[in-house]
Amino acid sequence: MSGFEGLRRVFRIGMVGGDVDREIQRELDFHLEETVAELMSRGMDEHTAREEANRRFGDLRSYRRELRRLDRKRETRDRAAGGLRAAAECVAEAGRGVRRGPGLAVAVVVLMALGLGVNGTMFTLLDRVFLSPPPHVQDAGSVRRLVMTFRSHRTGRQMTQAELTYPDYRDFGRVRGFSRVAAYAPQTLTLGHGEGAERVHAVLATSSFFPVLGVHPSLGRFYGPDDDAFGAPLVAVLGENLWRTRFAGDPTVLGREIDVGEGRYRVVGVAPRGFTGVDLERVDVWLPFMPAGELENGGQSWVDTRQWYWFEAIGRLAPGVAQPVASSQATAALRAGSSAQPGRANLAARLEPLEYGRSSDASGEVKLAPWLMGVALIVLLIACANVANLFLARGLRHRRETAVRLAMGVSRARLSTVLVLESVFLALLGGVAALLLTVWGGDVVRVLLLPDLAWRPTQLDPRLLLFIAAFALAAGIAAGLFPALQATRPALMQSLKAGGRGTAGHRSRLRSGLLVAQAALSVVLLVGTGLFVHSLSAARGVDLGFDPERVLLVRLQPEGGYPGGEAMTELYRRALDRLSGLGGVQDAAIATTVPFQNARGVDIRRPGEDSMPDDLGAMYINAVTPGFFQTIGMDLVRGRAFTKVDDSPSGRRVAVVSEVMAHRLWPGADPIGRCFYIEKEASCTTVVGVVRDSHRFGLVEPEDGKYYVPLSQAPYSWPPRAVLLRTGPAPETLSGPVQRELRAALPDLRLSTARPFRDVIDPKYRAWSMGASLFAVFGLLALAVACVGLYSLLSFAVAERTAELGIRSALGAGRVRIVRGVLGDGVRLAGFGITLGLVLAVLGGHWVRDLLFRTSPFDPVVMSVVAAAMLAVAAAAAGLPAWRASRVDPAEALRAE
Repeated sequence: MSGFEGLRRVFRIGMVGGDVDREIQRELDFHLEETVAELMSRGMDEHTAREEANRRFGDLRSYRRELRRLDRKRETRDRAAGGLRAAAECVAEAGRGVRRGPGLAVAVVVLMALGLGVNGTMFTLLDRVFLSPPPHVQDAGSVRRLVMTFRSHRTGRQMTQAELTYPDYRDFGRVRGFSRVAAYAPQTLTLGHGEGAERVHAVLATSSFFPVLGVHPSLGRFYGPDDDAFGAPLVAVLGENLWRTRFAGDPTVLGREIDVGEGRYRVVGVAPRGFTGVDLERVDVWLPFMPAGELENGGQSWVDTRQWYWFEAIGRLAPGVAQPVASSQATAALRAGSSAQPGRANLAARLEPLEYGRSSDASGEVKLAPWLMGVALIVLLIACANVANLFLARGLRHRRETAVRLAMGVSRARLSTVLVLESVFLALLGGVAALLLTVWGGDVVRVLLLPDLAWRPTQLDPRLLLFIAAFALAAGIAAGLFPALQATRPALMQSLKAGGRGTAGHRSRLRSGLLVAQAALSVVLLVGTGLFVHSLSAARGVDLGFDPERVLLVRLQPEGGYPGGEAMTELYRRALDRLSGLGGVQDAAIATTVPFQNARGVDIRRPGEDSMPDDLGAMYINAVTPGFFQTIGMDLVRGRAFTKVDDSPSGRRVAVVSEVMAHRLWPGADPIGRCFYIEKEASCTTVVGVVRDSHRFGLVEPEDGKYYVPLSQAPYSWPPRAVLLRTGPAPETLSGPVQRELRAALPDLRLSTARPFRDVIDPKYRAWSMGASLFAVFGLLALAVACVGLYSLLSFAVAERTAELGIRSALGAGRVRIVRGVLGDGVRLAGFGITLGLVLAVLGGHWVRDLLFRTSPFDPVVMSVVAAAMLAVAAAAAGLPAWRASRVDPAEALRAE
């Protein structure tokens, strides 16, 4: 064996202490001298033997490097083994700590499960709406929504509009910055006939729509350019959900014909599961844009006009083209195409990402979603603070044990690690429970929050698992770190001498601070609750100008497609005659437009003028039958309503106008008897009445003028849009009888629908209703946790001060004084938390201003009510510990000492 191999074997044993380089040199010198001695014993002189030994050993520097490497490798292995042993011992000790306190463990797991479960549910919502592109879209970062911005020539306001005209779409198609563009129009159409007919969500999309998104069918094919042309045979692609529910997932559905809207289509494919295009609403059937648009729009007149806005568009950026470049090119194309169009000279194109929550037309509920995530984080912080308080309480109870272990030589780092590992372990268990809550209850919560979106069943996808695991780990460390540091720093001699007596006065400061933080965060949530409740109340208190309660909207669709205006009017009149005598119906009328559903604007002019000045604003028309104002609950301010005599094509042309229209057209004058021209009609329409102003689409909107004419005098023979019924009982109870009556009386009906008018308007309140509900739930949960924390803190303090309270009682302190002292401690802590919470609420008020409805984020009434409620809850939580403190027996307390 060579000398070096001997050295390797020696160094495998390792060295203990000393300088490594010195030990290496000593070892090399030893082996060198041994070799010299061996050579001299063979007859060599010392000089020759030393030269021969040096020659045999070779490069000593390489030996030193190798031996240093071996030593480092040994040290690393020993440290790793020691670390693993220490970690295993810490984990085992943390597990024993969990087993010793099962009640504490259950409480921590429940608190963490609630906090993490709420955050997991909110994360899936945000991930779907804000973070993830629509399902099945390839390279979604290169696809943009194409919208227009312009300044209204009537109001001067900057507007954003997603709806386009077909000439606008052609302009976008000429932009070189896009490799391809596509148009789509969501619509609700009728599928089938008779008893089996139903309303389905359809999308009319160009054949380029699917290639732009890079999606592939799950069965059959998508329609192509040859299918998407006027006069082409009608084909359709089914949504996966409709394919499974209506056609039982039958693969032979290809080639089958279905009746959708105004056409009969042959099924050529089935879209992949969960595919909803670029929006998030469920899609039941996809129809080719050009032929379906011709059928549903009554012809091809929309192709060449820039006045017909009815669809939206998307585009994929060409390779290597930056978004600002494509946007600039699109703006130039729009302006060039609209140069001769009045009011469109200031058009600009804007490119928006596909994520629904980041688009300009995102709903108020979607815009509220990030705030709900913030609320969920506050709930998790409160849960962590409560868990930390639980660990602090246990540390105070076990401080003597901790002091003994420190005195015996256990390091503070080891004790702290054990406590943090215990917290992390319990937080991870809470994370597992939170995953179950997210999967089982998340679907229900999300459907309640955003019912119009097509939610996929919640699955344990990697993103959700990573989110819950990361938050559980962070929460476990946050909840366990400070209690661990606090518990491992006892005053050793004081703790060992005091035993179980109250020596933790200064140690309760952290618990008190955490309790103040809980109270402050609870105040923030409760203030948010109050603001959204106030907003919801203010929104529901908006005077719409009519009374939607107990009104039923009835819509009709005849067989054989929609006939001309006169035929549809006759169909609706027959339905009105039949339904007017139905039991429970008090009033009935027909209207061509319905508030919050649709509106029509038609130009008018005063006698002696060629057109109406722009500063008078827009004017909207509605053609109705006599009894409309009484049915919809719209008050007559002056004059009279329509009579049966008015509702005749040969009758005198009359109108009822709104207060805004009367004021703008004839300021300071009586409008009754005045007249105006509608479009290019030769006869002047005389005003016979004035009604209250009403809302068209929103709770907040410009005050536009409105006027009403008899149905028989509707311009262009407009068909009616609904029969309105004012009912005695709740309108939903008459939905079934109304439809049965219509099917019996009108055999030529394809479909009839009846829904309460309130269902049309209620979604307008959803954002504030959702905010009020969730803030209330989270706020009450936080309040309950803070209340429990205050109770436990005061109970522990009373137990700690048993001897002190006994002595004070023995010295003559009355029960009232003791109760007042304990209550004062609780109210004082709550007061600090309330003050801090109100400050945080004021600081954050500016951020939520846009989410509120006619409500100041600094509403003093809301803040006063929240402060009073928190003080009341704090007093209630402190009441039982105070009562116990007043019942301390001085003799027993002193004997216990």
